[in-house]
Amino acid sequence: MNKNRKMLRRVMSVALAAGMALSGSGMSALAASTSDEMSEREIRNAELSKNAATQGMVLLENEDSALPIASEGNIALFGGGAVNTVKGGTGSGDGNQRYTVSVWEGMKNAGYNVTTSEWLQAYQEAYEKGEAEFEGGMWDTFSMDEPEITDDDIAAAQADGTDTAIYVISRNSGEGSDRTATEGDYYLTETERSNLEKVASSFDKTIVVLNVGGVIDTKFYDEIEGLDAMLLMSQAGMEGGNAVVEVLNGTVTPGR
Repeated sequence: MNKNRKMLRRVMSVALAAGMALSGSGMSALAASTSDEMSEREIRNAELSKNAATQGMVLLENEDSALPIASEGNIALFGGGAVNTVKGGTGSGDGNQRYTVSVWEGMKNAGYNVTTSEWLQAYQEAYEKGEAEFEGGMWDTFSMDEPEITDDDIAAAQADGTDTAIYVISRNSGEGSDRTATEGDYYLTETERSNLEKVASSFDKTIVVLNVGGVIDTKFYDEIEGLDAMLLMSQAGMEGGNAVVEVLNGTVTPGR
């Protein structure tokens, strides 16, 4: 134990000395940026984050070459995870960044016409309102049940002949927020399942994206008729939305 403590002191001393040396030489060692403008270093690191994210995604299922999707055109996008895309875990699993790109934003950035923008906007507004009114403790995290997809939502999503739908399922966990073998965590909620069934029966192609940091029960894929592909996005960091689009449209080939 004493030997380990001595080793820890040495490591900390070296790290502190290196930080002081860098600061003395005019270099920013561990300091956060105080500028509103992104530096060249930040831009390079954001690109590195996106590339690392694409390489961490895994194609789990792909029936009849449903993926890759077309590089442009209409997309019906559903699921709370499309709006509140999870970049990383909770507590010490979290991190600070200038921005986080959601799947919805990533689709728009890539030039897709998202035909479900009204559904996504309504979800976002309801979530932000609920989060603002949430009075949880230090370890409590706000969550909201996903709204049911109606026939009117489907009709609007099918505008202009849209034939491909993407459904994003998100789960988060980390310090102070353990996983549980319950609906809404390891299992789908009844609403998620019924929404998936409705979407899968309404579109020629339905792709499930798993925005999760841990395991989730995926037997639903074989039980719900009409699902065509499933991609493990994982929790892909600040550029996650841009990264997953590059995988979905074949710009980058994911692992398998």
